[in-house]
Amino acid sequence: MVVSQFDSTPFRITSSMWPEIIKEIEKAEQVASSKKDGADHGVGGEEEKDAGGEKVEKRLKMVNLMGKQQRKEVKMLMNHQREKVTLLANQQRKKEMRLLVNQHSKERFLKHQKRNPKKTVKNKNS
Repeated sequence: MVVSQFDSTPFRITSSMWPEIIKEIEKAEQVASSKKDGADHGVGGEEEKDAGGEKVEKRLKMVNLMGKQQRKEVKMLMNHQREKVTLLANQQRKKEMRLLVNQHSKERFLKHQKRNPKKTVKNKNS
């Protein structure tokens, strides 16, 4: 049985693929703009290859297939992920600062207790 490269199952884009897709889109847009400039001066062509060795037309085809709306969604998703990472980093930093402040106030209390043992308030229940 021969299995076709293009089967009927829908292609799912996972979140780990987004950064690579965005890089490819940006590269293709840069290549497209440089290709326009090159066409005016007679430089470049369809067989031109980039540093990675892939043909430029493959990237252009991918960008054209994705469509404008999908590219917007990709960018929005990347911004959302970046915001989530920033939020998590801020929460972690706040948590560490809280622990540091608590530790510092505990040390200050213990120093005060050593200097003035009679002035410290004791728990009435114990």
